Amino acid sequence: MITEIQLRGPNGVTRMARASVTTYATRDRLLRATAWAFGGVGVGGLSILMPGLHLVATWAAPLIGLAIGFGAGAMRHWVTEIDGACPQCDNPLRHQGPGPIWQQTPTITCPHCDTAVAVELVG
Repeated sequence: MITEIQLRGPNGVTRMARASVTTYATRDRLLRATAWAFGGVGVGGLSILMPGLHLVATWAAPLIGLAIGFGAGAMRHWVTEIDGACPQCDNPLRHQGPGPIWQQTPTITCPHCDTAVAVELVG
């Protein structure tokens, strides 16, 4: 979905831009997190049957599944494309997007002036 975002430069100047943003509902985030967690526990349980591998996989697979599950549950938005202007140098800024957005504000780098630009969702 195309939505308005705000690009903030280090000097505090902001510019409005457009971005393709996928927003995940709470239900979808919880389902993805649960699937990753149970998947890790399932792989860890099945690894008991594999000699040698079971020494590491029985505890590593559930921990990895839980870690990815926490990340999947916390990811609220996914930004894939940004089209706007750099707040520092005013040159066109087209970017493939910073990817997932959790609680922190992601940054992208302007290719013209090498400024770190914060990407903030509006609304």
